[in-house]
Amino acid sequence: MILVFLTGCANITVLRTQEIERITAQERDSVVHVYEERMDSLERQNRRDQVALNDVLRRLEAKIDRMANNLNESNMKMSAIAEQTGVITKHWEERARRDSLEAAIAENERRALIRQGVEAFRSGDFDLALEDFELYRETYPESDDAVRAYYKSAESLFHLEEYEAAEELLKEFFNEHRESEYAPRALFRLGQTYEKRGEEQRSSFVFDQLRDLFPESDAAQRLNEDGE
Repeated sequence: MILVFLTGCANITVLRTQEIERITAQERDSVVHVYEERMDSLERQNRRDQVALNDVLRRLEAKIDRMANNLNESNMKMSAIAEQTGVITKHWEERARRDSLEAAIAENERRALIRQGVEAFRSGDFDLALEDFELYRETYPESDDAVRAYYKSAESLFHLEEYEAAEELLKEFFNEHRESEYAPRALFRLGQTYEKRGEEQRSSFVFDQLRDLFPESDAAQRLNEDGE
C-alpha cells in the first residue's frame, strides 16, 4: 500500500513537473514573441525615422544649394554693380578733369583778352583796344573785369576822338557803376569830352560833380593840379 502511495506521488510529481515545464515554455515563447514584436516595431519605427530624416536632409541640402546659388547670383550682381560703378566713377573723373581743363583754358582766354585790350590801349592802338574791350564785355559780362572793360571802351572812344559816342558811354557807365573805382575817372573823361567839344559850361558842371562826389579821388586831385 505504501508502495502504491509512493508510486502515485511520484507520478503526480512527474506530471506537475511536466506541467510546470510546459507553462514555463509557453511563457518563454510568449515573452520571446512580445520581444520580437517590439523589436520589429522598433525596427519599423527606425526605418520610418530614417526615411523622415533622409527627407529632412534632402530638403535641407536643397535649401542650402538654393542659398548657395542665390549667394553666387548676389555676388555676380555685386561684381557687376561694382564694375559699373567703377566705369561711372571713371567717366565722372574724366569728365571732371576735362571740365577743369576747359575751365582753365577759358580762364586763360579771358585773362588774355583783357590783357590784350590793355596792351593795345597802352600802345595807342585804340581801335584794337576798343574791339577787344567790347568783345570782352559781350563774352564775360559777369566777370570782375567786365566793369574795367566797360570803362576802357568809353576811354578808347575818347582817344579816338569819337566824342559823342564817348559821352553816351561814359554817362551810361557812371549811372550804372557809381560805386566802382572807375566812377571818378568816368566823370573826369566826361568833363574832358565836353571840353574837347567846346562845351565849357557842361564841362565845369561835371568837374564840380567830381570834386563834390569824390574829393579824395586821384581824378579830383588831378583837376586841382591842372587848375580846372
